[in-house]
Amino acid sequence: MDHSSSMSSSSDCKISMLWNWYTVDACFLSSTWHIENNAMFAASCIGVVLLVVVLELLRRLGKEYDNLILRHFQRHVAAQTSSPSDACCSASPVPSHRMVTFRASPLQQLVRAVIYGVTFGVAYIVMLLAMYFMAT
Repeated sequence: MDHSSSMSSSSDCKISMLWNWYTVDACFLSSTWHIENNAMFAASCIGVVLLVVVLELLRRLGKEYDNLILRHFQRHVAAQTSSPSDACCSASPVPSHRMVTFRASPLQQLVRAVIYGVTFGVAYIVMLLAMYFMAT
């Protein structure tokens, strides 16, 4: 039985354990992402840059959504504290020092969780790409 005649297919990837200088015949994350020519390498570089841009947009979306929820809650509290029924009977307003606790609704928490989950997933893929490039 001769095992040396095993076929070497064109899907073999060049791998360097110190630093990956290969642009053609390199693979990223799996053998299905095989760079076969310079155009595929350029498209992969552009795709990775766009992936990082999407990651930053998702982070910004999460912060903006949190600020939107907070502004909505602050408007709601301000509308309740400045209601006309409080000021109708007293000549001098009595300061109210009550504690108001903020809690996002279940739908708001779900939207925040989805944004966080997608952000974490994209960040994980970007991290894997960086580690794979340096280690292969």
